[in-house]
Amino acid sequence: MDTSHESVVSCRIYLESEDSKDDIKVEERMKQIEMKELTFEELLRQSYNCLEWSDFQKMRNENLKLELADMNKNIIGTDESVKEILLSDDPSFKIIWTSLQQQIIFEKTKTIKNALVIMIAISEYMEDTGWINLKNVKNNDITNFQKLFQKELKYKFICNDNPKMNKNDINEFLTNIIVEQQLYKNSNKYDALIMIISGHGDDEMY
Repeated sequence: MDTSHESVVSCRIYLESEDSKDDIKVEERMKQIEMKELTFEELLRQSYNCLEWSDFQKMRNENLKLELADMNKNIIGTDESVKEILLSDDPSFKIIWTSLQQQIIFEKTKTIKNALVIMIAISEYMEDTGWINLKNVKNNDITNFQKLFQKELKYKFICNDNPKMNKNDINEFLTNIIVEQQLYKNSNKYDALIMIISGHGDDEMY
């Protein structure tokens, strides 16, 4: 079809909220839109023309933006995808409301692929400290964190071997990690550092 000529395309328009459950159609409107050309820009312009005043109020009050998608919820964003839908036997598409706030949060999200996880697990204490030993630290915490970070997420996981540590022991443990893992130059290209401390918590602990 010559996209330079105006054509009339009848299609079904579904308005659907992003958080709708079980793909329930919030509202269905049958509209006849006049496309000057079969492009994404023109479809977007005509879609805004199909909106009612209440729709614009919803966008303003709930901080939403409009996105176009096919009936399988694949976002429409190219001229080719527009032609494929509008020239099909059943030209239908959805108007989806997307939260701008959620988009901002998503854009700020960082994916961690190569983290260094350091765990300090203290399960045994001197009798004169008044602290009881923590069996769960040794039997559960170390196992669970190692399973999560090392086996499932494939991160580098380092934990102390000695269950009884004082302040000097911890400083030595961390210093050795800095040297062995070459953290000053970050030679292993870690993109995150995760610290886990499991034990009694108190400023007077040492």
